[in-house]
Amino acid sequence: MAQEKTFRDVQVRSSEIGIRTIRLDDLWQSLKEGYDDFGAMPTLGMFLTVIFYLLFALLLTLFLVGKNLLQLAFPIVAGLTLIGPVVSVGLVEMSRRRERGLDVGWRSTFDFVHSA
Repeated sequence: MAQEKTFRDVQVRSSEIGIRTIRLDDLWQSLKEGYDDFGAMPTLGMFLTVIFYLLFALLLTLFLVGKNLLQLAFPIVAGLTLIGPVVSVGLVEMSRRRERGLDVGWRSTFDFVHSA
């Protein structure tokens, strides 16, 4: 039998909850760290962002042109924004693995799928 925890099971006092503010320096630091990650593994980042995302959109559009369904090109390519979160999760996983000193490669990019 599976056990589930609900929010009613968690006991937290309001004094334990803190709200941290984000300063402009925090944003610049996160951009710098992201640039460092991209510099350390440029081929993986380029594959996930440019090649995978844009090439998929181009191939889909060419398929629609070939099938005489060009009127569906814009709605379908606009729907590709649903792929964006998957690509960003892959980039975040690469960054996390690099930060922890783990192997970063093509196969390990989407290892988070098996971590549940």
